[in-house]
Amino acid sequence: MKNSFSIFKKSYYIENIYCSIDINNIEKYLKRIENIEKEQKGKISVILVPEPLVYNENHINWAIFNGKLRFLEKINISKNIFTETLMILSNTNQIKGISKDWYIKKGKNNYFLNILSQEKKINKDVLKKLDVKKITKKHTPKIKEIINYYNIKNKKNIEEEIIEKMALSLF
Repeated sequence: MKNSFSIFKKSYYIENIYCSIDINNIEKYLKRIENIEKEQKGKISVILVPEPLVYNENHINWAIFNGKLRFLEKINISKNIFTETLMILSNTNQIKGISKDWYIKKGKNNYFLNILSQEKKINKDVLKKLDVKKITKKHTPKIKEIINYYNIKNKKNIEEEIIEKMALSLF
């Protein structure tokens, strides 16, 4: 999926890859992502969204938009603001405790890896350095986990409730 959006008069282009990452080496992998971001001198941001909590592509776009907006405003991304599925990796201290999170404990290793770039084309070397195993099967949402995690009451409008909670978390 390729997309784009603008925040604070800057345009960002998104490359979204559904992939599998070895959770046993997640901290090393996150450090590699951080090094790639430093090499690119702020031209890219890499965001991992754990697959179990993703309802659909629209949900991913909202997560990226919320996370990037918070990051640009220097607001801390924490577990209590419904964008907790994001790991925006530009600060080493965010990496330190990440392997203790619930989705890693449960052995989940499928992610949506999103590369945000200020340039229209993402450098192929960046994709090679990330060294991920692309998954070709289509994402199937885990409805029960999503309903429990987001505490959704109205099961007829799951997507609307998720997006509403994410939008409210901006304030």
